[in-house]
Order: sequence, then structure tokens, then C-alpha cells
Amino acid sequence: MSDPVDRDREPDSGEHNGHDAHGHDAPGHDAHGHDAHGRDAHGHDAHGHDAHGHDARGHDGSYSTLVTLGGSGLLLLAGSAADWAGYSNPFGTVAFGLSIAFGAWQVVPVGLRGIWRDRTLDINILVALAATGGIALGDWSEAAAVLFLFMLGEAIEGFTLSRTARSVDALLATIPTIANVLNADGLETPTLVEAVPVGAIVAVRPGERIPVDGVVTRGASAVDQAALTGESLPVDRAPGDPVFGGTLNRNGYLEVRTTHPFADTALARVVRVAEEAITEPTDGQRLVKRFAKVYTPLVVAVAIIVALFVPWIVGDPIAPWFDRALVLILVACPCALLMASPVAIVAAIGAASRNGVIVRNAVALERAGLVRIVAFDKTGTLTYGLPEVETVFPVTEGQVVDGDLDQPRLARLIRIAGAVEQMSEHPMASAIVRAARAHTPWSGEVTGFQSVPGCGVSAVIDGGQILIGKPNWIAENGCDLSGLSATFTSIDQSGQTPVVLAEWPLEHDHPSPGGLPRPGSLGTVSAVFGIADQRRAEAKDAVDQLRRSGVSRVVVLSGDSIGAVGAVSSAIGVLPADRHAGLLPEDKVRLVRTLAAGNSGGVAMVGDGVNDAPALSVATVGIAVGTASADVAHALADVSIVADDLTRVGWFLGLARRTRWTIIANVTIALFVKMVVAVLAVFGMASLWLAIAADTGATVVVALNGMRLLGWSSVATGSAGLVDRKRFGLAAWSSHAGHAH
Repeated sequence: MSDPVDRDREPDSGEHNGHDAHGHDAPGHDAHGHDAHGRDAHGHDAHGHDAHGHDARGHDGSYSTLVTLGGSGLLLLAGSAADWAGYSNPFGTVAFGLSIAFGAWQVVPVGLRGIWRDRTLDINILVALAATGGIALGDWSEAAAVLFLFMLGEAIEGFTLSRTARSVDALLATIPTIANVLNADGLETPTLVEAVPVGAIVAVRPGERIPVDGVVTRGASAVDQAALTGESLPVDRAPGDPVFGGTLNRNGYLEVRTTHPFADTALARVVRVAEEAITEPTDGQRLVKRFAKVYTPLVVAVAIIVALFVPWIVGDPIAPWFDRALVLILVACPCALLMASPVAIVAAIGAASRNGVIVRNAVALERAGLVRIVAFDKTGTLTYGLPEVETVFPVTEGQVVDGDLDQPRLARLIRIAGAVEQMSEHPMASAIVRAARAHTPWSGEVTGFQSVPGCGVSAVIDGGQILIGKPNWIAENGCDLSGLSATFTSIDQSGQTPVVLAEWPLEHDHPSPGGLPRPGSLGTVSAVFGIADQRRAEAKDAVDQLRRSGVSRVVVLSGDSIGAVGAVSSAIGVLPADRHAGLLPEDKVRLVRTLAAGNSGGVAMVGDGVNDAPALSVATVGIAVGTASADVAHALADVSIVADDLTRVGWFLGLARRTRWTIIANVTIALFVKMVVAVLAVFGMASLWLAIAADTGATVVVALNGMRLLGWSSVATGSAGLVDRKRFGLAAWSSHAGHAH
């Protein structure tokens, strides 16, 4: 236990002792896309065995793999040297035979397991058959070359996928291993971060990384959140503000109350979601798999015909056609084709995660690449979500009166409204709460609070029932607003949103069931608030960026008044026909479905609040923006943008489009190479080593092309090194993470 901290002073910037995360990998992992028995849709075991028979232990740069690959390669080289020097028999043959033995030891057991366990002819068996055929034809050098080049390609493929998938782990390396927990006496106790309970107070000095997710309770500082959000500039944090584990406390002393268990920190959730997204097959991957299930047996059947029937038909010797059939067997291997999508998906999700964009499933990434319509919520999305009360109109007998004539009554109304609205999550409510802080806090009891999404709130206070919300909703519950039309028009024209406060007497001193006034009861309007929210500085740039990137239509869907929606929409360049105001949550759902039905690419819905959650869930791609977004919005969205930066929407859609074109390019490369080699084989112009070299080369090109998506990242987060993923409730990456062939 350390010395007590002087809680009345701020430590200077030299008092820090950062800690870094260290550890080692844990055993294998499985996620979505596999049934309860750990087998994927094709019956393959999800642990260590992908759909064309790769053993997860064999191709990731492990010691045994390096020995096997090195031995096979050196012996192949020795055999070739012996051939060149004129000592092919016996020295060359022996060297080639030993090289084949090294390769067979790696390839044949995996292929036999595939036949026994999955009842499939996977790539290992096809390569083994080709090598056996080469031996039968007396071409030992080609047989050895086939096995060596196959193992080399597999090693490069495994390294590529592993490196791409582990790019996400760089985030975890930023979280410290030790937290300084304060006890009731203010004394610090160094504690393993895994053991810090929710609700504990943690001290964080300048220069240290924040070890937990939580809320600042004391102190102020600039916090660098680049590791999580990709934001280049630090953000100011003060009491009441959220902070995240792994972010860097720049220059102030902070005390943070933990809000999540260690394994559920935002960074760990990013990695967990990325893993789930990687393992879930997309529509494109399913299509490629279905094609491969037909392509491989079809080419093998053609190879059998070429070997057994063509020589008899044309009257040629069997050996040349048998050789051509072996080449076709290698052409039947769908490696590069099946690699076309997974490596690109893994790289794109890694790039997104490092830039504060959490993609919850690979299907969303695929569909986002087709989106051409983007719909935005207004409050809290296009605006900062920090509205202010600009005007207050006291109302007496249905008419606005001069507030100066009845200041005590006006103060009472603001205090009552603040007491009720402090229970609400809506940004408009926070504006009234802030306005009420200028007055003495309401001391009476508030009971029966109810929130009606898209409408307003109700509660019982000061012996009456209070409703605060949209004018239409207040009118529907029994208030006459006919005398306030001019007031509403004035508020609208000022770009503000009208919010009405109305009172109902309680019947028999009890509120009505359901929290709303009894049908037929008449309420009295007491005040009208004019509330305005400031447009985000980057909103226009975000819309312009979307249009430049190929989005044909930008729409605003809001529950606010037409005046408030029009003011923001005009400033960011949204056409009048695409501005929709006064919407309830169900109206947003209807409009999103209508927009999606009229566009083949679907609709991306961007929002941040409870009111947006239904629309986010029915959109082609739902995108929740900002750390202040409601939890339900993030839970129902396909994509969560942690940074409060609207330009990340266009950035993500651009990444999704690049991913889509990368996958198309990969499939094209793979099929083109296969077709060229197949045609050459039929005409006797392709050897075994050329076929396997072409297959290996295409696989490597496809993998490297997919990896280029990692360069879409604009934030350098460093190397992950060795991360103890067990600390976060995560399992080790498989060497074929995401390789769901």
C-alpha cells in the first residue's frame, strides 16, 4: 500500500508510472457461423480446420512448419543441383524423394482427416494425388516442387491472415495491467486491472493510460482517445464525463469510477465484435462457397475423363494425358478463390476498429458497400445534442403573456420542468435541465415519471400531472393550443423547436393508469419553450464527402419541427424534398423501409438516440454515432462509430466500397489464373510445378491485395506484440482466423 494521496492538490506532470500490457496467447477460438457442435455449414470442424482442409496448427510459422518447409526446400534445391551436375541418379532422386517425404508428412495426414471426418476431397488430398501421379510418371522433381510450393503458399497465406487479424490486438496492448484503486481513506492500492470491481475509484496521474472504462469523479484533463476513436486531438474530460480504458491521460490528475468489468471495456468489445464479424460468412462468401462446391468436383471429373477416355478416343499414349489430368487436379484446388473474401473482410474490420468504427458483422460491411442513400437523424447526430432554451413563453388562459409580469410563476414553471426532465434521456430535456440550474432546485417530490419516445414525458409533481413534449402530443391529450399558433410559427421561423408544458389536476389525488391524463380530461398549457441546438461543425463536410463518394441522396428524418429541421438541412445542403420533420419512431421506420424499397443498394440510417433505435434496426445498415449515443442505439446498430465525428460515416462507406471492389478483383484474379492454367493443361503446355506455382501465386496475390485495406487506416496504433487475450475474455487468434472457406 502506498502513501496517502493529497486529495487537495493536483500532482505535477512528472508523477506518473505507466504500465503496459504483456502476455501470451490463449488456446483456440470459435465464434458465430458455427453450430453448437463447433462445425460450420459444410460440416467442418471450426477449431483448427477450415473448409478446404487447412490445419490451423500447420501453417502459421510454428517451429514444426518451418522445419518441414525448410527441409523440403533444401532437399528440393539439392536434388535440382544434383540434376544440373549430372548426378540425378541416385543423388537427385534420393534428394527429391526425401523432399517429398517432408511434404507428405505435413500434407497427407491433414487430407486423410478431411476424408475421414468431413467426407470431402480437400486441397491436401488433391495436392497429394498430383504428387503421387508425378512419382508414377517418374517425374520426382515435379512431385517435390508441387508439395514444396503448396506448403510455401499455405505458410504465406497463414501468416497473412494471422497478421491481418492480429492488427486488432494492437488496441488491447494499450491497456495497463495495474490500476491504483483508492480506498475509503484515500489510500492507493495497486491492483490487477482484472480485479478492479465496478464502482471502484481509480487514480490516474498525468502520462498514465486509463486502465478502466468509467466516469470522471474528480479532476480535469485532456485525454488522448486515438487508440479507440482515431481522433488526433485530445478531448477535455471533467467530472461527469466518460473515459475509456487504454486512452492516455495527458496533463491532469483524474479519479475515475469504474462502470464496466475489465473484460467488458470498450477496447475489448471492439476486438470481440471484430472476431464475431470475421467468422460470420457474408452473402458473397456463401455464393463463392456454393460455386466452389460445384467447381472442384466438376474439374476433377474432367481430369478423370482426360486421363482415362481421351487417350483411348484420340489413340494417344496414356502418359501425356495422365500428366495433363494431374495439372487439372491442381487447377481444381479453390484456394485463391476461397481466400478472395475472408482476408479482405478481416483487413477492413481491422482498419475500421483502429479508427473507432466498430463493425458488428461482416454482412453489414458487405451491404454498406452498395448503399447509395444515407438518412440522418437531426438532434444529437447532425447537431451536437446540447440544445439550449432560447425563449420561454408563459401561457395564461391559452394565451402568451409577458414573462416580466409574473417572474415568480415563470421561475416555478422552469423549476418544475427541470425537475421532471432530469429523469429523461432526450437532448431536449437536458436543455431544460440546464436552464433550471439558474434557479433554486425544486424541492418537491417527482413521481410517476413516464417517457413516451418521440412525444414527451409525464410525471406527477406539486399536486398535479405534468406533460412536457411536442405540441401535437399535448393537444392529443386534451389541451387547446389554438391560441398559440402565432407563437409556434415564430419559434419555427427562428429555427427553434417548440416544447409545451401543460398541467392536469389529479382526480382523487391519484394519477391515471399508464401515466397519461384520463381520456376526456382537459389540461392547461402553462408554458412554451423555444429550444435550439447547434449544428455540428463537420456536418456539411460529412454530407459533401458522402456525395463525392457516390451517395446519390442524403435525407434528414427528425422528430423536431419543420423550422428546426429546415434550418439545419439548408445549412448542410439537403434538398427540401428530403427533409422530414415531426416524425415519431414508427414514422422513421416507415420512411426508411420506403427508401430502401425504391433503391437496390438499400439505406444507411445514422442516428444516436432511443427514438432512432427502431429505424437503425430496419435499415440496410444502421450506424450509431458518438460516445454519448444511447446504449440501445449502439446495441441495435450494425456499425458503431465511437468518435463524435460525422465524417467517419463517409469514411466507413468508402472503406466498405473499397472492400467490395477488392473482393471482386480477388475473385476475378483467382478465376482468370485457373482458366488460363486449365486451357494450357488441355493443350499440354502446363506442368505440375507451373500449376501449383500459379495457384500459390494467385493465393498470395489475393491475400496481399486484401491486406492493402489495412492501409485505409489513418491512425498509427503501433504493434500489438504479445497480448494476453485471456485477460479480456478472448481466445487466441487461429492461424486461419476468418479463413472460413
